Amino acid sequence: MGCGGYRGLFRVFDYYEHSRRYSTCNPDSYNHYKQDDTDEKLMLLKKMYAEGLIDDKDYSRYKQRIYERTITFDELVDIRIKRMNSKNGETDENTNNISQQKNKYKYKIDKLKESKEKIQNVQKKLSLRLEELKKEKERIETLAETMVRASEDTAEEYIRIKLNIEENIQNLEKRKNELQKELDEIDNMIKTLETKELELEALKLKDEILNLKIDLDK
Repeated sequence: MGCGGYRGLFRVFDYYEHSRRYSTCNPDSYNHYKQDDTDEKLMLLKKMYAEGLIDDKDYSRYKQRIYERTITFDELVDIRIKRMNSKNGETDENTNNISQQKNKYKYKIDKLKESKEKIQNVQKKLSLRLEELKKEKERIETLAETMVRASEDTAEEYIRIKLNIEENIQNLEKRKNELQKELDEIDNMIKTLETKELELEALKLKDEILNLKIDLDK
């Protein structure tokens, strides 16, 4: 690493870099500093732990090596950079997975809304037809009552027509109710998918914030 690195870490890390540059002219001074950089190493180790770059096991292992002086500050920084790059890759992959899943939800929601619109159009046609049949039924009933006095056979024919209309009305109302149940089910499915979509939005935002934090720490 160059002598001007680690600017995104603590001020003490800058001081450490300054000491390294100074050591080219004063090697004895640098060797003395290296013997006293335990606190700086521990600070970096704690930062890595707080960032989630290392787990409890790694923390204990590196801490032990710090006290044993078998690991340098440079090595710790290299470990941190590698872990951060790996974590960035995982974050990018998670973001892509979230986007893909969100697109799937959006596709399903759009398809459900298309089905809902088709059902509503059929419902409107059914409602119009039902209104027509009910008016026709009223007209036939009036004619049947009039024809009872004039011709019994004609009255029976009107009654037969009336019964046929009533059967059609019942069938159409049944179909309309079935479609309403389908609509209610579609609405529930859309709400469920929209809820999942919001959850993904929250996860995506969380990843974006995490990326910002990582960028600020670089």
